[in-house]
This record gives sequence, C-alpha cells and structure tokens, in this order.
Amino acid sequence: GTGEIEGAVYEELNFEGYGPGGVAVLVETQTDNRNRTTSEVRHVFTKFNGNLGTNGCVSYLFTRKGTISLDAEQIDMEKAMDLAIEAGAEDVEEDGDTIVVTTAFEDYTTVLQSMQDQELPISGSELIQDPSTTTPIEGKDAVTLMKLISAMDDLDDVSQVSANFDIDDDAMAEIMESM
Repeated sequence: GTGEIEGAVYEELNFEGYGPGGVAVLVETQTDNRNRTTSEVRHVFTKFNGNLGTNGCVSYLFTRKGTISLDAEQIDMEKAMDLAIEAGAEDVEEDGDTIVVTTAFEDYTTVLQSMQDQELPISGSELIQDPSTTTPIEGKDAVTLMKLISAMDDLDDVSQVSANFDIDDDAMAEIMESM
C-alpha cells in the first residue's frame, strides 16, 4: 500500500512554550491522535526544564518565511543576489558554502519556481518560522535546550521545531559534539 491508515484523519497542531533560559519554542505537529501528541510534547518540555504554554504565548515572536539554499561554489553571490531580488526575494546572505535566499511566506512558491526556471543550483528549500528577537543562552541551559529541541525532533508527529535562541558558534559546536 500507500502507507496510509484507512480512516485516519490527520490534523495540524501547534504547541508553544518556553525552554531553559526563557527561550521561546514553537512545535508544529501533524497527528492522528491529539491526546498522544499533546502528552508526548508536554513530557519533553517537562523533562528538559521547559514549560508548555498556551496558544499565542510565543507564536507572535515568529514570522513564517521561505528559505532557498544555493550552492555557492556553482554561482557567485552577486549574480545570485540579482536573480533572487528580481524574483521577489526579501534577503540574500552567504553562509559558508551556501547562499541562503529568504522570501516572504506568500512569495515562496513564486520565487522558488523562478529560481528553478533559471536553473540555479538549488540545494534545498523549506518553510521556516523566523524569530523576530533572539534570547542569548549559554552553559548548562544551552545544553539542556539543545537536548529539548533534539527530543522534540525525534517525536514521530513533530514536523518542525523553531526556537529563538542565540548560542555562540564555538559553544554550539561543543554542545553538538557532546550529544
């Protein structure tokens, strides 16, 4: 078969809360069992020193955006910027060997299609929740937060986890090595 369960109805649920250090966490899910998913998400928040909040407690801190990644080795930044802005992108940044194009949610499909039509070296694209502000976090709180995010990602029903943390790059590398 198709992997579909006959009679199963999937619904999208969003959960909001705070992780260690007051970091806002937004969890997007798709589930066929609201009670199971709510229980699993609540458990992860509790286990890693977070708090599940009410709807609207952190979602106002995030804006839905689109991102399109280009291989910087196959196109130069200036050309990528010109083509992306012409297609309707909001921003273009270089991040190592990747050029990241950011779009408004409503322009995502149009910009992506335009870039595909121009045969640009697209290495990935996705819809994200972009935080309007970030919360600096370090030490044990940073380690615990990354464990919380990882545990959320591991839940079967979770499709995306967004958080507004700001961790120093060196500290982040150290945390990821220890996990």
